[in-house]
Amino acid sequence: MPENTTLNSFINKADIAALPVLPHTLQVLKEAFEKPSFNYHHLNKILQYDPACMINLLAYANQEINKDFDKQISQVDHAAMLLGMERLEKFIGNITSLYSVSNKKVADKLSRLQHRGVHTAFQAQNFAQLIKDSSVSEIYTSSLVTPISELICWHLEPVKAQKVELLVFKEKLDYKQAQNDIFGFSYHELADALTHHWQIPSLFLKRQEMNELDDASRPVQCIYLAEKCSIIAEHGWYYDDMYQFIKLCADTFHYSEERTAQMLHRTAVNMAHKANEFYPVQTTISHLALLAGKVPYIQVIKVDEKKKNAVAENKPQSIPEKSAARIKQNKIASIELITSAVDFPDLIRLTMDALFETKVFNRISFIMLSKDKKYLQSRTLRGHKSKHLSDTLLSMQPANLFSKLLVKPQSVFINPLNYQKFAPLINETMHKMLGVEEFIAKSIHVKGKPIGLFYMDKHPLEDNVFHKMDIEDYNQMKIICTLFDKQLQKIS
Repeated sequence: MPENTTLNSFINKADIAALPVLPHTLQVLKEAFEKPSFNYHHLNKILQYDPACMINLLAYANQEINKDFDKQISQVDHAAMLLGMERLEKFIGNITSLYSVSNKKVADKLSRLQHRGVHTAFQAQNFAQLIKDSSVSEIYTSSLVTPISELICWHLEPVKAQKVELLVFKEKLDYKQAQNDIFGFSYHELADALTHHWQIPSLFLKRQEMNELDDASRPVQCIYLAEKCSIIAEHGWYYDDMYQFIKLCADTFHYSEERTAQMLHRTAVNMAHKANEFYPVQTTISHLALLAGKVPYIQVIKVDEKKKNAVAENKPQSIPEKSAARIKQNKIASIELITSAVDFPDLIRLTMDALFETKVFNRISFIMLSKDKKYLQSRTLRGHKSKHLSDTLLSMQPANLFSKLLVKPQSVFINPLNYQKFAPLINETMHKMLGVEEFIAKSIHVKGKPIGLFYMDKHPLEDNVFHKMDIEDYNQMKIICTLFDKQLQKIS
């Protein structure tokens, strides 16, 4: 195979310990080194949430230690111990944080790629524990560095890396082909080359060399499937491929789809809690995606229920009370009229009418994003009139729950079980605007751009009594908003 001079030239630009690390990582590292009680195991606890710093350290250690003796380093505590305090302090003194990246968009992308690496590591570790593999620690470290090629490309050539994404999302070009067209090599080739060049853990190298999932070793299967999971989750847990992915994992590891789905969900939530200090923005988005229906767990249960119902369809069945109520609501005129909407204002009006006519919500509002993208304001209101909700201008900065919700098409159900988790994103202006601590919100996007959101709650009426919201209320919203989404696609 001919030598790729473009790839070799790019690798030469990728200096050891060049990747900017998370600001929190650098801060904690410096604080840890100042403590007399510092030991090498503390380092591992810090770096397990920062793929860039992990890559930097392992690459630096393998380069330095090879000067002394031929030994590959794949664990943080081993690297730290063999480097010694003097070289370790030198290493920490040379690394920079994402704050040094002047382009905020690039810094955000690097942070999200690191978050993907951490999710991959958490998931691979849990896969390994599920199948009782003995190399859990090495699997975690090898999984953590999976976004190495994209991190390097976005750090060294952010303009080219952005062009790759534009070719994929706008021109629908194959991802690998786009990489080759722009960089002259694929990310996979770069990861493989860097693995050899920097002597990154051998297990990660085996992942790069994998051709068929069935032929791969168990540890490599854990890493591959975990990486795939983190990419799907990055698109949102409602991504179409999630159920097929759950089935693939279940078939590979020989566990039920239900148990696999439970484990995926538990891993994501656990990671979000543990890595919250390192990734406050990303973990918030993860929670937003996971809370609404607890996908992918509920998604699998619903599929299982359909299978059971198909088997028992010949048996006479009574209609449950809640199902009967839903059928009755589906006969409401506005619900049926949603599919007849010819333009966006008409669709908004009919959808809000349908939501209100179900008598599930006391207050429904269409909250619109201003043209300059600087604030949100209620444009249409059904039900209980509220001056605060109607008149308040909710600024998009500083970031709040609604501004986070508008990042992508998604919904959230805020209730007493999760309110404290999201309280930091509900600022004083937003709290006064809503006047309640239980509500449902769904973002609205047209051609990929945020327009606003639907907001629903059970604000007290004349009786001045607060009524609790439950999952059935959320399900009612989903039924109607699914029709809304389909019609919006048709008229956009």
